[in-house]
Amino acid sequence: MVKFLLMLYFCQSVIMTPLVFASESDEPLAQMREAIFSGQKQKLKRMLDEIVNINAADPDGELMGTAVFFGRNWAVVELIKANYNFDREDGFGRTPLMQAVSRRGNLPLVKILVEAGADVHHINDSDGSDILSSAITSGDMKIVDYIMSKMAGNLPERCVISHGALGAAVGRDNLAMMRRLLKDSTEALRYLDSFHQTALMQAVKRGNWQTYSFLLSKGAELDTVDRHQNNLLHAAISSPRRNKKIIADLLKKGVNPNARNMFSQSPLDLAVETDDPEIIKMLIEAGADPNQISGSIPETRRRLLARAFLSGKFKAAQELAKHVSVDALNDGLKGAIASELPRNKFFGFLEKLPPDPVRDGKLLALGGQKGDLKILEKLLARGAKLNELEGDQSAVMRATSAGQLAALRWLDQKGADLNLINGKKATALHLAASSRQGETLQYLLDKNVLFDRRDEKGETALFAAARSNFGPGIEKLLARGANAGISNHENYNPLMMAVQNGQVEAARALVSQSPLTAADNFGRSALHVAVYLNKPELVRILIAECAPTDQKDRHGDSAYDYLFYAQNKAEIRAILDSRAQVTKCQR
Repeated sequence: MVKFLLMLYFCQSVIMTPLVFASESDEPLAQMREAIFSGQKQKLKRMLDEIVNINAADPDGELMGTAVFFGRNWAVVELIKANYNFDREDGFGRTPLMQAVSRRGNLPLVKILVEAGADVHHINDSDGSDILSSAITSGDMKIVDYIMSKMAGNLPERCVISHGALGAAVGRDNLAMMRRLLKDSTEALRYLDSFHQTALMQAVKRGNWQTYSFLLSKGAELDTVDRHQNNLLHAAISSPRRNKKIIADLLKKGVNPNARNMFSQSPLDLAVETDDPEIIKMLIEAGADPNQISGSIPETRRRLLARAFLSGKFKAAQELAKHVSVDALNDGLKGAIASELPRNKFFGFLEKLPPDPVRDGKLLALGGQKGDLKILEKLLARGAKLNELEGDQSAVMRATSAGQLAALRWLDQKGADLNLINGKKATALHLAASSRQGETLQYLLDKNVLFDRRDEKGETALFAAARSNFGPGIEKLLARGANAGISNHENYNPLMMAVQNGQVEAARALVSQSPLTAADNFGRSALHVAVYLNKPELVRILIAECAPTDQKDRHGDSAYDYLFYAQNKAEIRAILDSRAQVTKCQR
């Protein structure tokens, strides 16, 4: 039983060194630990008398750790008499005194250690905690009072959020302790924890009005930010314990509602995330800009209302919509139409804006992706332009790439241009192929769209299907008559594109109708590229269709020469050699 409890002590991480009973060299130490636990005072005294240097015999401080952990005050006294080093740290940087003060009702033991000379100003280098903060964490005010009296009223030089003296008091909502700590000096109000937070910011995050008010009355500064540049409003709003009374008071006292943290977030940004319209209203009435651009990444930056819709914060969006400009409302509707906002609520926001063919056309373009025919009909009834582009895509393009066949059919019936090109000269057919949408691709082909139209790279829809490894799409395009021999601006044809991207399905669909001797700007054929990329399966597909193995690139190298770059040299060489046995290649 004794051994079990001693092992439990070590398992609770009071001492890093494990308890070992088998080692002969450790036997005296183990016996002394057992003596401490079992209350065998005479045995411990006798063994201590027999040891010349107890500190050398117990380099890890196990004996004092055992005595403190189990509250064996008499053993602590005996160890001190034996000149035991009672300021030695354990594996976690804690001294025996730090361990003693952290337990309620341990004042007698604390006094023994302090009166023997234990350092009341010790700071744990591993986490920055100190003796006083450890005492406060215990909640034993007698220990706290005693330690403070021995510190001559001086707080430690360093504090952290979990262990700093004032921070510990704030963390426990212990107003009485805060009063004691700030009685003689308010210097601790300026201490920063490891997150660069003052005690006031900690109080704000805890949402405790009484603590917040007290710290302000003692002179806590409102103009403070943490290491992420969050001000007190950021802290108050982002906290799960957000206190609206504190938020209102911070605004009343002039804390900046438009300040940005290092992530480019304002307090209003964070308020939107709470989806609390009351907080949003408070901020806007205090001067927060409802039309602000939100987001730190350029590609995702958008007005706050649009972000609210897209993130599903519809209560927040409804409040924002009361205060934003026409432009911001328009941007917000773009977010709304792409969100899960119920249709009737979208219509309610839409009615706030007068009809505008271009603006409504851009909403129509976005609506194509969602495919809600009622919304599309509403926008068209307001005079929306059917072929307007938004984000370089029309409603037809978005419906096609999203697989919204019903919406595509409706748009076609209303007269939308199925062959419209965007800024990159791509058509809806390109987008259907790249997004692997078989149904909408087939619909477009059945409507006789231009299937060999080239985009800005000189690529047709067949290239897009090859790049996305869309075998069924390639087959549909080829069946309609798409030209597999067209090359892009780099002299790549669709088959070469498929091989370059390692797309086996696409290559298999293209190989029988592609010119196998076609070469890119470096004179490389599809077979050159397949060997270079170490793609045995692609090499096999090409050889089965009699791709020439002796064709030279512009440096005079054949596919065999490209084996130099391949890892599976033997396998690929065997495939190349097998061409001689392919019957149709002998014709």
